[in-house]
Amino acid sequence: MTNNFSCYFYSTWAQKGPKTQTEFAIIFGLNGITILPAIVLNTLVLISIWRTPALHTPSMVLMTNLALSDLAVGAIAQPIMIAYAALEFEVDNWPRTFCYVATIFGNAGTVFGGVSMFSLTAIAIDRFLALHYHLRYPAIVTAKKAIAVCLVFWAFSFFLVAIWYILGNKIYTLIVNVCIVVLFGITIVSYFKIYKVIKRHQTQIHVVESSVTACGETGSNAHNTANTKRLPSRRDEGIANSDTLHVTGQH
Repeated sequence: MTNNFSCYFYSTWAQKGPKTQTEFAIIFGLNGITILPAIVLNTLVLISIWRTPALHTPSMVLMTNLALSDLAVGAIAQPIMIAYAALEFEVDNWPRTFCYVATIFGNAGTVFGGVSMFSLTAIAIDRFLALHYHLRYPAIVTAKKAIAVCLVFWAFSFFLVAIWYILGNKIYTLIVNVCIVVLFGITIVSYFKIYKVIKRHQTQIHVVESSVTACGETGSNAHNTANTKRLPSRRDEGIANSDTLHVTGQH
C-alpha cells in the first residue's frame, strides 16, 4: 500500500485491503448479469412513455424518473463499480486512477441510487392519493408538480454528495441511513393504506351488489304475486261472460 496515498475517505477503504477473489467474482457476476437488462428494459420504458401521449400523466412522470435513474445505474454506476472493485487489487500501482474511479463510483451511486429510492416512495404515495382522493386527484396531483418533485429528488441527491465531501463520511452515512429508514417506512405505510382503501372499496361493491340482487329478487317475487292474483280475475271474468251468453241464448 502506498504510504502517501490520499483520496478523501476512499483512502480508508483502500487501506482496509482489496476484496477477495470470491467477493470480486460475486460483484462482477451479479453486476454483469443485470447491466444489459437494466439498460435495455429501462430504455424501452422511456421510449414507450415518450411516444405515447396518453401516458403523459403525473404517475408516468414519476415512472419516467425512476426508469431514468435506473438506466443511469445500469449504464454508469454498475460498470464503474466493477472497475472500482478491480482497481482495489492495484491501488499501489494505480493510486490516481483508483481515486478517480472510486470518486465517480461514490458520486454516481449516491445520486442515481438516491433518485431511485425517492422515486419509488413517490410512486407509492401517488397511488395512495389516486385511490384515496379519487375525483380530486387530478386537481391535487398535476404533471408540473410531479416534474418539480423529481427535480427536488435530483437536487437533494447531489446535496448528499456535497455533504459527503464537506462534512465527512460519518455524517453522510448517518443521513443516508436515516433517509433509507424514513423512505422505506413511508413506502410501507402507503401500500398498507392502499390495501385498506381497496378492501373498503371491495366491501362497498359487495354491499351494493347484494342490495341490487335483493331488490331484483323482491321485484321478481312481487311480479309473480301480481300475476297470480290476476289469473283468478280473468277466469272469473270468463265465467261471467259465459253466463251472460247463456242467459241471452235462453231469451
